[in-house]
Amino acid sequence: MSRPRYGWSDRNRDRKHKLPRGRAYSVSDNDVTIGDGTVLKVAHYAPVGVPRGTLVAMTPYGRMGTMVRGTYGLYAAQGFNVVIASLRGTFGSGGRFDPMFRDAEDYRDVIAWMRAQSWYTGSFATFGASYLGWVQWALLTQPQPDHKAAIIVVGPHDFKGFHWGTGTFTSSLPMWAAILDAQEKSVMRVIGYALRKGEPIYRLLRKAPVAEAIYSALSDQKGWLEDRITHEVDDPYWAPLDLSTVLDRVTIPVLISSGWQDIFLDQSVEQYARLRGRGVDAALTVGPWEHTKASGGPMLVKEAFEWIGSHLTGDSNPRRERVHLHVTGADEWRNLDAWPPAVHSRRLHLTRDGLADSVSEGDVSFPFDPENPPTFPGGPLLIGGGYADDTVVGDRQDVFAVSTPALDRDLEIHGKVAVVLDHSAEHPDSNIFVRLSEIDERGRSRNVAQGVRRVYADGVVQIELTPIAHRFTAGHRIRIAVAGGAYPHFPSSPGTGENPALAAGRVANRHTIRLSGSYVSLPVSEP
Repeated sequence: MSRPRYGWSDRNRDRKHKLPRGRAYSVSDNDVTIGDGTVLKVAHYAPVGVPRGTLVAMTPYGRMGTMVRGTYGLYAAQGFNVVIASLRGTFGSGGRFDPMFRDAEDYRDVIAWMRAQSWYTGSFATFGASYLGWVQWALLTQPQPDHKAAIIVVGPHDFKGFHWGTGTFTSSLPMWAAILDAQEKSVMRVIGYALRKGEPIYRLLRKAPVAEAIYSALSDQKGWLEDRITHEVDDPYWAPLDLSTVLDRVTIPVLISSGWQDIFLDQSVEQYARLRGRGVDAALTVGPWEHTKASGGPMLVKEAFEWIGSHLTGDSNPRRERVHLHVTGADEWRNLDAWPPAVHSRRLHLTRDGLADSVSEGDVSFPFDPENPPTFPGGPLLIGGGYADDTVVGDRQDVFAVSTPALDRDLEIHGKVAVVLDHSAEHPDSNIFVRLSEIDERGRSRNVAQGVRRVYADGVVQIELTPIAHRFTAGHRIRIAVAGGAYPHFPSSPGTGENPALAAGRVANRHTIRLSGSYVSLPVSEP
């Protein structure tokens, strides 16, 4: 156990987050033998004096050291026992790393060990972002009587839907594997991925077969990666990684946080809606963030302490508004009792010349070269995402981009924009990518939402874009861009019906949109 301390970095961090001056705390590392005999490493951050409560997390990203002390020490300095367990096969824990499959039982075994410790306070809350959110949903599949609250930040409950739900797999999978591969070898490599916006890994998607390029670059991760890549969405392999039914069983208070450009935004919104639909004490915060920015910051820390105070320690008032979200475009935060608010649907039809209120006849076509897919900057990416200038996308010959005339008044959209396309392709196995953007008075475009669907036959397809709360400003234009691919968000469609990661060859394609049956449906909220 380390000597208790409350140093300069702790004081500085508390000032940054506008927290009271904290306490000294110590850190000990423990070997915990779980049910099958595997030994997990579990850190205990112990505050000096009587603890206010106990917080628990399970992580693949490390539990001790300078990089993570800033997160876990923050709560220990405010008087909480903090228990951080390392997943199997990570940071000294025994066993083989096979993410997601054993988390629920391992988490319960760690909690059983915690209950036997003299310092345990009798109840606990769980917390954490991204994978640390997933393991909370896994724990909640079998509710624990002393589990009083959860704080789940950008945390998925369904990895099957995330990886394969659109029909093609996401670039977040190899990017995440690269981070895991580097984190215990070279922190500088992880930093390099961030500085280069993931490009060293994303460019592997341009190779064929994609899977072989990924395995070659990340050979130490091949075991579990190969399983995720070769088993497609309808394979029973994925059943344990879809925890959707947990949303029908959770009863404890859950604070859910996400970002409008986060990779798991759809699932966070679904989690809140289903919990509130059952009357569960749940709250939702959504900011103008991508995945890494949505995982922390002063606002989320403040809300986390308020949630812990009202549901674990009882020394804070309950959150008054269920929903706290940032309306992009308007650049304002709002507190709401529910979201989305009442809306009405406005339909804009695709024409050769723009988005219009009336139906247009005819059709348009555009090519797709799988070796040179259009690049769509920004959007929901694990690294390198967020809001970006995507003006150049509209100039490409392989992108069909149309916009409205300049708006005569502000137009506020809340919920999911739906794009309906009467589509055909020379090779019916194809991807259809749609992005919604806003063009300002100077002609610069900025992404707002997007969606993708892999199709195998000609016909009408509806693509729901990622949820938004956005105000399109008077004088600006709404743009829709349609393409047969979107680098670096996912690999090119092979056009052959094969798994896009395993196909050795890919064929060029041509897409056709019949305009009379193609339109955009906007959920408009009136002021």
